[in-house]
Formats: sequence, structure tokens, C-alpha cells
Amino acid sequence: MEKGQTNVINVTNVDSALEELNNLLGDHLTQGEVTVMTQRKLSTLVDEESHRRLLQATTMPRELARLKCVAREGAGDWLNALPSKPLGLHLRRTEFITAIRYRLGLPVFRVQGECAMPACHVVNDIMGDHAISCAVGGERISKHNHVRDAIFKAAVEAGLGPVREPDDLLPGSDDRPADVLIPIWTEGRDTALDITVVNPLQQALVEKSSEEGDIAVEQAHKTKLRKYEERCNAEAITFLPLAVDTFGGWHKVGLATITKLGRQLARNLGKDEDEVVRHLRQRLGVLIVRDNVMMMSSRHPTFAPADVDGDED
Repeated sequence: MEKGQTNVINVTNVDSALEELNNLLGDHLTQGEVTVMTQRKLSTLVDEESHRRLLQATTMPRELARLKCVAREGAGDWLNALPSKPLGLHLRRTEFITAIRYRLGLPVFRVQGECAMPACHVVNDIMGDHAISCAVGGERISKHNHVRDAIFKAAVEAGLGPVREPDDLLPGSDDRPADVLIPIWTEGRDTALDITVVNPLQQALVEKSSEEGDIAVEQAHKTKLRKYEERCNAEAITFLPLAVDTFGGWHKVGLATITKLGRQLARNLGKDEDEVVRHLRQRLGVLIVRDNVMMMSSRHPTFAPADVDGDED
């Protein structure tokens, strides 16, 4: 093959690849624009366009809500985690499969039936939405506590002297606005961190979540502020709700707080700030996903014995 023929083939291949890329993007990029972009940037553009097309083609509220929630910042942190046991970033094979099925909107159970938890008696849907919201058994509290303990541990290792769920912060009240209290952390004031985990696909929220993917954490954030902010301010305490949904997507205040905590942890350990923040976010994401899966695993639908007609053997 002659040199001129090789050049023609190469140009044809490049033009073909560019045409295919532009078909994926639904937009027109020139060869010059593409050559100065990183692979990550191009992949992001393709992913964003694919997500836009999925939203455009979807009409079911739950599916719209799911698509919007998984696209929120933080919702994919656990997927990017190296499966490191020392860092708390691993999932077992069965846990990973169930978590992926839920994230992709695939059935978690083969059939629906009564929730397996005693005294619940609610129909357990095949998608797992009831399972990760079921209030029977105390596992929702455990999910909250696992996130709390990871944040507390990070604050301890950052040298911040945190206190876990201190009493008597609000005079005349048994309320505990701080899952974690960090002394002198925000403009010279003590800071109360209050963690809340909310399911955006629960029946009460799924319609609104289909319109705005962050509505669940926004509502949770505002509810906590109404309950505690004014009373904490009266005691010179900065109150910061850390609201996260069951897909791992954080409210912007929670995300900013975790980033600040991670950076201080990195400085105290003498490590790279971005790396430590990334690992902290991944650890929290893995904890939430693991607890979701545990709730699903313990709630496989149960069924009443079938009535069988006929003579006994």
C-alpha cells in the first residue's frame, strides 16, 4: 500500500470516529475541538447526553426520580472506590450485585409480597423501595449511626476533639441537635452536625423527586433547620444539617461540610487533601449502600401458605 493511500485511510477513520462521537453527543464538535479535550471530558459529555436522552424518553415518576437522583453529586462515589478493606471501601459480591440492581432500576426481588419483618405487614415491592424505608427493626437507625460514626472518626483523626451526641446543648430540652459536636469549628463557634438519611423514592416523595432530584435532601435540610437552627444560634452554636439520600447524593451544605472535614483530616495526617476527601466521601457512600443492601436482604417478601384442594395422600 502506498503512502498516499494510508493517509486517505487514516483521514477516513478519523472522520468516521468524529461522526460517531457527534451522533452520541447530539451536537457538532470539530476535530480541532476534540483534539484539545481530555478523555474524561469527552466521556462526561457523552454521559450527560445519554442521561438527557434517558430523561426525555421516560414518563414513569419513579424512573424519572431514580435517574435524577443517581446523577446527583455524591451518588456515584461508592462506584469509584477501590475495594479496600482497611479503608472501609469494600462490598461483597452479593452486596454489589444488589446495590447495582437498585441503582439501575432493576427488580431487587423476583416477586412482591408481605415484608418479612415481624409486625410490618406492608407489601414489599419488587424494586426494594419499601425495604430501604421500613421502620421496623431499627436498621434505619443503624444506617444513620454508621454514617455518624464515620464522620465522628474522621473528626477525631483530624484532631478536632469532637463529641458524639452530647447532652444538654439546649437548655430545658432533651433534644440532641448534634450527632457530632465539633468545638470552635465555624467562625470560632462550636458546630453541631446533624445527619439525616432520606429515601427519595418513598411514596411520599417520589412524585416530587421526579421533578427535582434533590427535593428529598432539600426538604430534610429545611426540616432540621426549622427544628434546631434558631435554638442553636441562641447558644452560640452553628447548626449544620448533613442530609443525604439513599443513593448517596448529598445536600450542598453536607457536601461542603464533608469536604472541609476531609481537608482538615488530610492536613493533620500530612496527606493529599483531594485524595483524603475522595476517600472520606467514598467511605460514606459505601456505608449507605451496604446498609441499603442489608435492609433489602432481611426483607425478602413472605407469602401465606397456598390452599391445596384434594384428598390427603
